[in-house]
Amino acid sequence: MLIFLDTEFTAFFDPMLISIGMAADSGEEFYAEVPFTDAACSAFVREAVALRLSGWGSSNGIANSPYWLPVMFDIVTGGLSRNA
Repeated sequence: MLIFLDTEFTAFFDPMLISIGMAADSGEEFYAEVPFTDAACSAFVREAVALRLSGWGSSNGIANSPYWLPVMFDIVTGGLSRNA
């Protein structure tokens, strides 16, 4: 299985994760945005990236759920047991 990964960060220096997206060659997809502030973003990120995000400046989304890491784990591992 191939998994393609894309991330966005607030800035090149002192980066904080903004979003992560994954797509498997089997067709499964995962996307999450992490809450962030406008002040943490570089000018480039504010102008070219942030406005394209669904939760720009918002604290909504699956990333705020305690379940998003297990969901991502299952996609990456194909549902392998976490206890193996």
